[in-house]
Amino acid sequence: KGGILYTLVFGLLYFIIHTFGTTQVRTFLLALFETRTKGLISHKDYLFILNSLERFHLIFTAICSSRPSGLERRYSSYARKLRNCAGKIESRECVKELVGLLNETLPDYKDFENKIFDIKYTSKEVKDKKLVQYILKKLEWFFARSNELQPLSFTIEHILPESTRTEYAGLLGNIIPLGEKLNSELKDKSFIHKVKRYPESSYATVKKFLERKKDTRIWGEEEIINRTKEIANILYNKMWDK
Repeated sequence: KGGILYTLVFGLLYFIIHTFGTTQVRTFLLALFETRTKGLISHKDYLFILNSLERFHLIFTAICSSRPSGLERRYSSYARKLRNCAGKIESRECVKELVGLLNETLPDYKDFENKIFDIKYTSKEVKDKKLVQYILKKLEWFFARSNELQPLSFTIEHILPESTRTEYAGLLGNIIPLGEKLNSELKDKSFIHKVKRYPESSYATVKKFLERKKDTRIWGEEEIINRTKEIANILYNKMWDK
């Protein structure tokens, strides 16, 4: 039990620090782990705060690059408060209060949607590679509706080939996960050809793409922009209700 708790907390800590580029949350996560191991916070509330922190730092830090003014002080304050909670009811109120304050700090959806178009990955634009890989994993879990089959390894497929050298080829809306062999075989093929081969993939993201785009015959700027907006909506609004 303790090992699972440790993995959840420090797995999230690793993602936030190394993928999202922030360390302010470390103090609170350590307090959260201590509180859970003492049995002073319910499993439901424990997962709720972890989920909320992940969402907050994906939106606030990783995508919108918002200024973290006062964030470390807030986390330190709630770490102390959580450690002083006498039981599960107090702990629940503590984490709900913190989540409420974090949500008030979040950029609004329109700003988020605009910022998500700054995220790009191609063989020449690699700065956002870790973030793109993280987002693809989260989307896979979301579409699969399960964490049981985790996509531990995949390659990044550009639906519209990179070789077209268009400025929107690296956007999230043009990216799906594929196995290495299939990706290599489809590298510069036409969209029509790729759609015929995509059913060979077992990824839920690919299946969902085919389901939604089954009548699509052209894949270009408009389609990529629209799918990028669809992904933005999932990341900001839909993914965290599970």
